[in-house]
Amino acid sequence: MKENLIKKNIKSERRTKESKKIGRAGEDFVYDQEIKKLKNKPELAKLVRKHYELNEFPGFDITSYDLDGNEIFIEVKSTKMKSMTSFEITENEYQAAEKYKEKYNIYMVLNATKEIASLKNKRTIIKLNNPSNLLKNGTIKISPSVFSIDLKKHT
Repeated sequence: MKENLIKKNIKSERRTKESKKIGRAGEDFVYDQEIKKLKNKPELAKLVRKHYELNEFPGFDITSYDLDGNEIFIEVKSTKMKSMTSFEITENEYQAAEKYKEKYNIYMVLNATKEIASLKNKRTIIKLNNPSNLLKNGTIKISPSVFSIDLKKHT
């Protein structure tokens, strides 16, 4: 357990205040869009869960529902730019994508902050459903960009 906390702290130290602000803006925007999508299904809308505010790390930021009432899992990636050609995912996010397959989605939010959206284009969400399958069929590629080195005491 302690080892996981250390890794999470290292990860959070890598992100700047600005990148955290952009990430939170994207997450909040997606959450709001999910609530709007479910406006005619209030019983589902009230079940939408913001894991990012609850310090929960299931490998995605939001649990929501499709219009048929099926549970879906959303990992949000955000940028202040008008396009995104790559992004990082954690091992935990990758494992969740593998586990939940068609229920797992990555939503890429472009022009994520309100300030940027009002100056440039409006915020846009690009959705990748079942990234595990997209990886298998060659639609997307994955490559290592960060490695963790664990130091152990010598005895």
